[in-house]
Amino acid sequence: PLSYRRAIVSRATTCFPGKPIGAPEFDRVVKYSWIPSTWTPEADLLRKANENHVKGIAKAVGYEREITRISKLRGGLAFSTPHKDQIPYDDRVLRVLAVAPLGRPLHKFKSILELLECLRDAIKVHRSLYMQSGILHGDISVNNIIMTEPAKADGYKGMLIDLDLAHDITKDPSGRRHRTGTIEFMAVEVLLGQQHTYRHDLESFLYIFIWLCFVYGAKGKGREPTDAIPGWSKGSLNLIAQLKLGHMGSAFNLFMKEFPAECGERVAQFIATIRDILFTVPNGVEVEPWKYAPEDPDVLYEPILRAFEATIREMVEKGGAQN
Repeated sequence: PLSYRRAIVSRATTCFPGKPIGAPEFDRVVKYSWIPSTWTPEADLLRKANENHVKGIAKAVGYEREITRISKLRGGLAFSTPHKDQIPYDDRVLRVLAVAPLGRPLHKFKSILELLECLRDAIKVHRSLYMQSGILHGDISVNNIIMTEPAKADGYKGMLIDLDLAHDITKDPSGRRHRTGTIEFMAVEVLLGQQHTYRHDLESFLYIFIWLCFVYGAKGKGREPTDAIPGWSKGSLNLIAQLKLGHMGSAFNLFMKEFPAECGERVAQFIATIRDILFTVPNGVEVEPWKYAPEDPDVLYEPILRAFEATIREMVEKGGAQN
């Protein structure tokens, strides 16, 4: 498989490369996953995004709404008398979805420049998905962003995939309060169980970039992560939230002393800029920085994208494609 969930309790999402019968090349991803029966099918969300002219999102090219479900597999089985303290039963449905195009996993980036271009475009897709279609992705992680060839992906070098946890805010503006996803990339408030907002996804993009730089270095080659990065995945969710608050707050400079020198000072400055955008509030706004989600999302999207563009432009001018 291209990827699979390693957790014991999960949606068991497993992805394989696919192609039409007789086609010479693999050009799509076929995803199998066990989804709670009450969740909106990913294919429906992709269809809505397409109807709202969202670019840079995967296109559904095949779908089976229900192969089987847990209640069917357990049908006819005899169980002991249930106890009052038994946890609620959550029926899950096995679904298969084929999407195109087939891209490269994010962790296989070949340079920091390529990584920046991919994440910049993925953020553009996220904004379009949220503002044009009213869909909040809600699960921004390394596995849910792919590097793509612009000619096959609406001109984008990075795309978002996996809308299993996405939320249609036009139907339920209150959003979900879930702590599902990859812990390393969860925003502070999500770790604390608060309602998920677009700002939390932007925070996740920052953590992804930092994590990839620490773990894979400047050219996408694996290295031993520093103690700072495993700390984002070990311990209680509250403890991880406190650690991230420290790393993005008063301990930021100390945290960045561990930043790989091979990635360059300009990249470290870029991280500091994005951190300042996300963890600083305007004068007169009485809210903790990690809770600040302006009513107009472009208050955050625009400066973040400008920072990406400026850094990419400087790297290109200095021959950053080889760095």
